[in-house]
Amino acid sequence: EAVLLEKKKLLQQWQTSLIGMQRRDEAKAAMNKAVDLQRERIQSMETELNGYKKSIITEQQRNEQLTMLHNKLLMDMSAVKRHIQTSVQKREQLKTDYSKYAKILQESEVTLAKTTTERNIKMNQVTNLRQQI
Repeated sequence: EAVLLEKKKLLQQWQTSLIGMQRRDEAKAAMNKAVDLQRERIQSMETELNGYKKSIITEQQRNEQLTMLHNKLLMDMSAVKRHIQTSVQKREQLKTDYSKYAKILQESEVTLAKTTTERNIKMNQVTNLRQQI
């Protein structure tokens, strides 16, 4: 009877041990599954990170191109402003010259008219003098 009790006790311990081992195996399987899921997440994140790195490189190159274009346009704009300023100065000088020459022309026309009148008077006087002689 003591042997039966010991056998029964050992069988119960054996079953408890088997249940414990089964639970540990289940826990290990769950841990392995969790580890696999984490590896997949890490792989996914690494892929996503590589995509971001490529995007960053592409955008940096685009930024460099746009910066170069911006600098070129600034230089072109500066050159155009200088050209406009020079043109405005030339225009002002030409306006001044035009006014001066217009005034000289007007004075010359007045002088020509006076001189023509005086010549005509003198010619008439000469003609009269010739007729008197």
